[in-house]
Amino acid sequence: MAKPQNNSKGKKKPKGPLRKLLSFGIYLSILYLLVTAGIMYHLIGGNYKGLMVHPSTRGVDVAEVEFKNDSGMLLKGWYSPVEDRPIVLIAHGRHQHRGQMSALYTHLFLACRLGFLVFDFRASGESEGMLSTGGVKESQDLEAALDWLESKGHEPSETILVAYDMGATAAFGIPERLNRLNTVIFVGPSEGPRRNLSRVMKNMHIPMFPVASLALMASQEITGANFKKPDPLLAMQELTHPFVIFVASDTDTVSPLPFVKSLYNEVPGDPTDQKILKTFSGYSHDKLISIDKPDLARWIGGYLAKKFD
Repeated sequence: MAKPQNNSKGKKKPKGPLRKLLSFGIYLSILYLLVTAGIMYHLIGGNYKGLMVHPSTRGVDVAEVEFKNDSGMLLKGWYSPVEDRPIVLIAHGRHQHRGQMSALYTHLFLACRLGFLVFDFRASGESEGMLSTGGVKESQDLEAALDWLESKGHEPSETILVAYDMGATAAFGIPERLNRLNTVIFVGPSEGPRRNLSRVMKNMHIPMFPVASLALMASQEITGANFKKPDPLLAMQELTHPFVIFVASDTDTVSPLPFVKSLYNEVPGDPTDQKILKTFSGYSHDKLISIDKPDLARWIGGYLAKKFD
């Protein structure tokens, strides 16, 4: 007589409530870790190290230069001075490198007869480093560039700084050095890595705590950077010497016009005598800090040429 078949054999038993809860918890944990990793990449991931279009292809002769910051990282740049003329130090933004700045340095050199030094921040272009801090520790890089220019005989009083986005954040960290310069131009100045992240999370309707808390803590621990610094408003209050120009857009959501106006208002001195706010209409942040925009390069170069001619 044949044995009755066991139909339950090979069938999966349905998960109990405890197993379902455990599986859901594991899924949430993995998702949280993935989001944390994404936020950390946003905060401290390296900048672009893409194609370096050499200035000689634009008719500009440069010297390949290198110098080290206080952390011993080797930073690389292009240097092209003009005798008896001011020098312009160009500080690029986040996710950029010096190879993307051809419109500005070409216009400065060929049309305005101004010399320049353009260099790669850490973790950018051909410079050393794997991690960026959004301008916090890049202050060291900017100081190293200023020191190098002084070592080449360029007086700070004849030096102009053009700082984009993250480069502006780096400049906020060294107001005492800015006070020795002739002119400082901030283009789409960044609010800093922590404030930028907070704004992005708010726009996405995601709370900072607990979603971004672990990423912030881990990023600061890995880089040794304090993302609450520098304080841009406090830095502007300390600018008593250089002529300061702010370049902003009324449609920039990354460097909002009210934020740039607040920086402008904190700089001591009267308008036109000590500071200018130039607003471009309809520019997104990417367009504003896109250094290959000839109209912006022409405005900056034209203003500086008129000022020093």
